[in-house]
Amino acid sequence: MNLSVLLTGALMALSLLILFLLLFFHNTKHIIRSKRLLELLLISALIYIFGYVLELTANVESQKIFYNHFQYIGLVMIAPIWYLISVRFSHLEGKWQKLKPLLFVIPVIALIGNFTHTSNQYFYQSHIYSITNSGLHVILYEKGVLYFVHNAYQSVLAALSALNYYNVYKTASGMRRKQAAVLLGLSILGFLTVASCHFSYFTSNFDSATLFVGASAFILLLTLFKYRLFDLLPAAYMKVFQSIDTPILILDDAKTIIEYNAAAVNVFGNSLRKFRKLSEAFADDTELLNALDNNQSCIINRTVDGRQMYFSTKLIKLDKKIKEYTNEYGYLLTFANETEHVNKVLMLENAAFIDPLTEVYNRRYFFEKASQAIEDAKKGESEFSLIMLDIDRFKSVNDTFGHVCGDFVLKKVCAVMQEHITSADMAARFGGEEFIMLLRGADFDQATETAERICRGIREQKILYEEETIAVSVSVGVFTPEFPLPAFATLDKLIAAVDNCLYNAKKEGGDRVYGANGAVHV
Repeated sequence: MNLSVLLTGALMALSLLILFLLLFFHNTKHIIRSKRLLELLLISALIYIFGYVLELTANVESQKIFYNHFQYIGLVMIAPIWYLISVRFSHLEGKWQKLKPLLFVIPVIALIGNFTHTSNQYFYQSHIYSITNSGLHVILYEKGVLYFVHNAYQSVLAALSALNYYNVYKTASGMRRKQAAVLLGLSILGFLTVASCHFSYFTSNFDSATLFVGASAFILLLTLFKYRLFDLLPAAYMKVFQSIDTPILILDDAKTIIEYNAAAVNVFGNSLRKFRKLSEAFADDTELLNALDNNQSCIINRTVDGRQMYFSTKLIKLDKKIKEYTNEYGYLLTFANETEHVNKVLMLENAAFIDPLTEVYNRRYFFEKASQAIEDAKKGESEFSLIMLDIDRFKSVNDTFGHVCGDFVLKKVCAVMQEHITSADMAARFGGEEFIMLLRGADFDQATETAERICRGIREQKILYEEETIAVSVSVGVFTPEFPLPAFATLDKLIAAVDNCLYNAKKEGGDRVYGANGAVHV
């Protein structure tokens, strides 16, 4: 078979294959982020290859020159479009958005130079019509300055594309890493093909780049559907994905972040833009990472616009049909807003455990926590002390200034108490104007010192109510039981002991601390 017929037939078959794949790709229902760019790339490749087929089959010199012009319409567009695809794949589009038109300046100049080369010789200096030994009718062009400039530009874009794909390959894992590997390989081969044109002053008898471009387009589309190239959103429509209020992350099979919506950026901020690995983006939330490792849900909290918000997580496998093509999956990670529900639960908890007037714990919750402290002390795990406080002559405050003022005084006394105890301690309203405190890990001296500070702080506090200054004092009892606690010790016995200390403080005139430590009486 004549070599010219064989080559022409192979290129024509590639052209028809690309046309078929282009139509199939255009009509696919898959939502693909770079679909328009990929369509432009395939159209450019089709124009280039089919134009070269027409040039090979033409037997008149003027027709060959015309078809050379035609194929260059597609050829000059391939490198910049390929580079734009690499930018999109690498999530760099935001940085280069305004520079996109500049990518096509040199290709357009080269195209104009190709169309006008007979008059200016910038692109081609001359051409020779000849017939090769294999029977091919070809025109050999002597390359001009603009040809070499454009060829160098294509080489640079191919190299930059390869660099973009390599950077993704280094940091990615799973399916995305395989995607990057295929695209990197095509970029390197493209660079070598274009760079080889620098080493001769005349065009070759046969443009082998057409075979490379055709084969690359076919491989690209196979990769697209095998590895879901540019697409881990097979079930999510992009408009809904970006407009929904629920934060959503799209992960590959290695749980690396592939995509996220606007709501996710609003909640998690720049960490999503800065990091691609979940372990880095959520490095401060080990509970979330552990839950995801075990495919479990959890509640996380974030401050959004100065407001504390709560989200429940859910990890969903994407499109199980992917397994027909590959053994890997993608994931959908959603964060449902549970703020209203959690706040209601917290309000109910507060209602159950917090005294609504003074905002310290109530008696029931104190009994629950104190019982646990007693059990710990019996095991020798941690000692504790009790402080009981009563406001001196509180009835006269109510009688003189009214109950509203009395409530105001109770709040002020509680505020002083809270200032002088630690986060490990707890204060509770025991009844009326009486309060009780549990100090974990505090011995008798430490508890007495805390009680003295509270007593002094309340004495020195001048409570101003409706232009009246109200002087308030308290009587304080302190009791530190022996440690470890004996088995017979009960909360009632301990409260009786600290209440006796409070009674002695009031008996001695009030505004003082009376303490005791040691054995618990049977």
